[in-house]
Parts: sequence; structure tokens; C-alpha cells
Amino acid sequence: MKPKAKTAKNILSLNHEEAMDFFIKSEQYHGFELPEYFTFDEVLRYVRETVGYAPYEECVQEGLLPDELSDVNLDILLNKDGRYVVRSC
Repeated sequence: MKPKAKTAKNILSLNHEEAMDFFIKSEQYHGFELPEYFTFDEVLRYVRETVGYAPYEECVQEGLLPDELSDVNLDILLNKDGRYVVRSC
């Protein structure tokens, strides 16, 4: 008997709880192999505990959008030799 194939879900078809569960997984934030010690779990756990299921509008400070914040992103560059370089943007 042939095993049943998994069907992919479109993120837009998820309800708010399913979407939160999807985005709260560390592996959703990179598509390449990282060292074991490099994980997003701590910050994602903080988000889950702090924000929970609050609407987006309640989480944003009035007059301040997340894309206007500086020093919140890191570029992780992969060298041809497989070594990592992390640079603040």
C-alpha cells in the first residue's frame, strides 16, 4: 500500500492560531543549515509569551511601525567555504 502524500497548505488558508504556530518555529526563519547554537527559539518564546494572540494593532506603538526601526535585522552571509559571517545592518 502506497503511503498517503502530505498536501501543502497555503499560509493564507490558516486561521490565526495555526499561523502563529507556523511562524513561532525557528526553522521558518532560515532555509539553510545553521550551527546548533544559533537558534531563534528564545526570541520566539518571548514573542509567544508577550504578544500571544493579541491583534497586530495592539502590538504596535502608535506612530511607530516595525519596518521603521533600525538595528533589528542581521544579514547572515554564507561564504563559498561554508563558514558563516554575521553582519549587522
